[in-house]
Amino acid sequence: MNKQEITAIIFILIILILIVGGISYFLKSKKTEAPSVIIQNHQIVTSVQKSVLYKTDFNSEDLYGRLYKSEDEGRQWQEILKQYKGKIIYAVDPKNSSIIYAGEVGGNMMSNDMDIDLVKSIDAGDNWTDILKLGDVGEVFGISSLMFDDNDSNIIRITAKIQNGEIKYKSLDGGSTWIKE
Repeated sequence: MNKQEITAIIFILIILILIVGGISYFLKSKKTEAPSVIIQNHQIVTSVQKSVLYKTDFNSEDLYGRLYKSEDEGRQWQEILKQYKGKIIYAVDPKNSSIIYAGEVGGNMMSNDMDIDLVKSIDAGDNWTDILKLGDVGEVFGISSLMFDDNDSNIIRITAKIQNGEIKYKSLDGGSTWIKE
């Protein structure tokens, strides 16, 4: 082997070491940070911003649906929303994990309460504001989907179950106003 071939081999080895080192660094950094995700139904979500996790459950013994948050990677959970005789559907803003939207999957037929509400929190569930009362549009049986637009988290869409199908609403301003789709 001549000097030129040895130099080329050393150059290729250096490039390979840099590539492998870069990939290794990339993979290590990705293990410690989770991307923000759109949340729906009973799925845990995490966000790079505050490492906040959310989850829901429904307790068949006391008949409450609950939404919880954890700020310590799931070691401890704090209840932030409770719904009697109804499961909870929720979505977390993919750009700000402190903004949460939550609604009822089904109304409480046993107490004759079929008013389905959509609520919003801008402080990770400490306080909630009613932003849409679906009971005003007739017989609504629950929210079946709640999601953010892929390109703009101020655009939110919901689908609600009604007697003969479904009804869809969209907000272009983070839930302040709603239009029927």
